[in-house]
Amino acid sequence: MDTTLVVGTDRIDKATEGVTMPARPTNPMPDDVQQRLVEAALMDDYDARPRYQRNDYLGWIGRARQPATREKRIAQMLDELQLGGVYMGMQHTPSRKDASKPRASG
Repeated sequence: MDTTLVVGTDRIDKATEGVTMPARPTNPMPDDVQQRLVEAALMDDYDARPRYQRNDYLGWIGRARQPATREKRIAQMLDELQLGGVYMGMQHTPSRKDASKPRASG
């Protein structure tokens, strides 16, 4: 039996309608990651990202098993924040930076 209701372009599963998902745990900001964000003048860019993205970046970095992997993930986060418009290797239009506007130097 199909429990899916289509409303406009939204699909609602009647079986889960009204069910709230538990909040995902918040990942703490490691001191060295914060320092790297500050040194790269990217803390404002980081803070401008949605909460879930900030949390995902920190969790992804924190789950690295090897120091080299952790460093690679930090570098990717910094690159994506610097570039704008990218999140975890995927296009993220809301964070795209307007190249015609000069960036404030930190």
